[in-house]
Amino acid sequence: MKKNKWTLFAILALVPCLTSCLFVNNNRNNTGNGTLAYYQEPSSYPRGYDKENLNVSNLGYWNDQIFMPSTGESSILVVPIEFSDDAFTATELERISYSFFGESEDTGWESVASYYEKSSYGKLNIVGDVTEPVHFDISTHEAQIRYEKDNSFVQTILFSALDGLEKNGLDFSRYDANGDGILDAVWLVYSAPFSSTSDFYWAFTTWAMEERTYGGYMPSSYSWASVDFLQRGRYRPYFSSLNGDAHTFIHETGHLMGLDDYYSYDNGSDGNQDSPTGGTMMMDYNIGDHDAYSKFVLDWIEPTVITKSYLEENDYTITLESFGQSGDALILPISKDGTEDYNGTPFDEYLILEYYTPDGLNQQDAETAYESLSMFGEPGLLVYHVNSRIGKMVADRSAERGVSWDGYCYDAISNALEDQSLNYLFYYLYSNTRSYSLEKSITTDEENYYRGRLLSLLSADERKTYFSTPFTMANDSSLFQEGDAFLVPGGSFEEFTFDDGSLPQFGFTVQESGDTSCVLHFEEVQ
Repeated sequence: MKKNKWTLFAILALVPCLTSCLFVNNNRNNTGNGTLAYYQEPSSYPRGYDKENLNVSNLGYWNDQIFMPSTGESSILVVPIEFSDDAFTATELERISYSFFGESEDTGWESVASYYEKSSYGKLNIVGDVTEPVHFDISTHEAQIRYEKDNSFVQTILFSALDGLEKNGLDFSRYDANGDGILDAVWLVYSAPFSSTSDFYWAFTTWAMEERTYGGYMPSSYSWASVDFLQRGRYRPYFSSLNGDAHTFIHETGHLMGLDDYYSYDNGSDGNQDSPTGGTMMMDYNIGDHDAYSKFVLDWIEPTVITKSYLEENDYTITLESFGQSGDALILPISKDGTEDYNGTPFDEYLILEYYTPDGLNQQDAETAYESLSMFGEPGLLVYHVNSRIGKMVADRSAERGVSWDGYCYDAISNALEDQSLNYLFYYLYSNTRSYSLEKSITTDEENYYRGRLLSLLSADERKTYFSTPFTMANDSSLFQEGDAFLVPGGSFEEFTFDDGSLPQFGFTVQESGDTSCVLHFEEVQ
């Protein structure tokens, strides 16, 4: 869970700071059938706009969020927070240390550091330290009351803890691996039990809303979670410090690097909660490896773009290796007038394909259910629809809440650190929580539920996935396997279109699927 996603309008001084994003629906783009008629780039870009600026770090800066580096070395400062009636045990403190920085064999699954080293294919090295507990002389109940009166109380705890650590001589430079004067990330692990009915005693990631420095370094992104989350996976024995379950901490660390939640916060009129990605990924239900889109955003992979010339060179037949082991992924872009329409970045609309295998970071959750959900138990192809197009939100005092979308999608943006204009910002048009989306004109009928979302799973059996009743999450039938086809006669999603009404240039059939790879045969869409 990520909080305070849309804080930047405090910068604009036009609207109050929001804890969830609320956008203006620009109805002029809606043709009435769920297709955008006005879905285009600006005819020209102002001076200083560059495609190189279209990256997750710069998008964070536009939203006044400084993300933890996702490549190279990142350092996490872990601060145990204890209350007067709930002190940490020695075993809990050891468990925190192992769960953040231990080797795989030091935990019940993976530590935060070992998980990200594997998930990034060695591109991210997380280091850091766990401090001595910071004690607050208030009870767990009193802390809850303080939060209910002031929901910035966790930030108060953060600042107070860092102030105490500074007075005790902590060298904060150890936690600024990229040397930008900002702490890479801070983790606050509290001693009280978590509660799914409490906003305070839960897990979330947010950003410091005040500029303060400690030892010359400023905090920005930080996460908050109970030490008891380290027992959520039911690893045994509980008394062992070597059995920490880091799932929740890994998920929240994904937020620290700029990834969104892929489940929906909205409930429909029928009482169902959409699950656009089906639950089976780390930024959805906290399980398994990160997906291909997330790894693309974090600059861990470079997917192969399927073009006509590429297919002609390969006789229209491509072997796709295990994604978890190789990082191998394919992009099927929008086709317009027989040519691909793709900006070459993660921030566009396209299909992304990966070959899932139940090994590596997927194995634990494929073999043992994490609460009520497991990863897929067999190999198969996963197909995702991505719409991570970027729009510009412009200050508009006449509009609801003082902002509106200018109606364009941007393939190049300016650098937030250099652009002094404060009357606009760039961010995603779509979210998996529909009410958070900037652009809402895409309809969400049963037959096109995969549209108008940031990231959605195109299940091979074309089922819509729900998190509530009926509980229909992704399962092995969601995988494309040998003989299955996409966008070809007799296959799945024969009527698929992108959000702007366009088609991919190619559909495909899975010719072979095995333990470590699959073979796909492509053909032009007629």
